[in-house]
Amino acid sequence: MKKRFFDAPPYILIEPISTCNLRCPFCFQTDPTFTKKPYMGIMDFVLFKKIIDECDQIGVGAITLASRGEPTLHKDLIKMLNYISSKKNIFETKVNTNATRLTNELSECILKNNISQIVISADHYEKNKFEELRKNSNFDQVLKNVDNLYNLRKNFKIYEN
Repeated sequence: MKKRFFDAPPYILIEPISTCNLRCPFCFQTDPTFTKKPYMGIMDFVLFKKIIDECDQIGVGAITLASRGEPTLHKDLIKMLNYISSKKNIFETKVNTNATRLTNELSECILKNNISQIVISADHYEKNKFEELRKNSNFDQVLKNVDNLYNLRKNFKIYEN
């Protein structure tokens, strides 16, 4: 097997916000010894822009917005997605979400900016089980949000088959 070395990381993961609106029993977000640490918080948009500018400059090609927190809780997420899409060297952007706050405006932003992937975290297809596993979620609202994202695709020709 041949190893390959790069001058810069080809991919980075950015956590715009480390908090979550859900309290899933299997997640560390339910552990107060973890979630009360001083490094938990919200990324400043100026710092975010600096990171994205540096990534674009050194040739990082792919970025994921996610990690421990729910990125849709960040008040500047739309600005962040717009900013990433303005960079010439970043060709792949991925967002992980629980879809509880996947508004029409955010869905349109995702489609307009050609976000490569949106990963929706869901653990069951039955309402009761889903809401038991995704504490503080609303199954019907999540379905509505995801359906809206799916149906909006017809307005963006790049997503047509």
